[in-house]
Amino acid sequence: HHINPEENPAVSMTVRDRMHTAMSQTSGDTMANVRMYGRGSIVDSLIIYPQFAYERHVVPDYEPSPMDNLWLGWDPGIKDEFGLMFFAINQEKPTTIRITDFYHQRNTTLDAQAKIVADHLRGRFLEGIITDPNANKRDYNRGKSQITQFTDILFEQLHIRTHRGVLMGRNI
Repeated sequence: HHINPEENPAVSMTVRDRMHTAMSQTSGDTMANVRMYGRGSIVDSLIIYPQFAYERHVVPDYEPSPMDNLWLGWDPGIKDEFGLMFFAINQEKPTTIRITDFYHQRNTTLDAQAKIVADHLRGRFLEGIITDPNANKRDYNRGKSQITQFTDILFEQLHIRTHRGVLMGRNI
């Protein structure tokens, strides 16, 4: 929520400018502009999970071996960007998770998201899909949940297989 001068005229422009400067240093200019002046949108410039940094978390050169179980984390992005996170867990080091790739963007169909998954797997099995609980919400136009529609495409059209199926994550 941003500060609206009509809602609270007690907050002067001088105070908002000072707060904007402080917020810019910690959260960035875009967030500060949205929150302090009501200008712009954070959707186009920030990923949904600001603690996630591709450069720090993804190991792009890691080629999963036959000893790796391949997992998919999927956020359908019902109102925001979708997210696909591919990760490998080696059977010999089960406490180490290697994120091998991450995709996120807006306005993408489930078919396009499923194609990204198929291209990434190159014929390999998925150990399982972990999904946002919101994927279980029913799409009343189609009569099926987002996860049912997505897995129909993955399993029936693209013939992708999983060992464990779909596991619901939880919002914390």
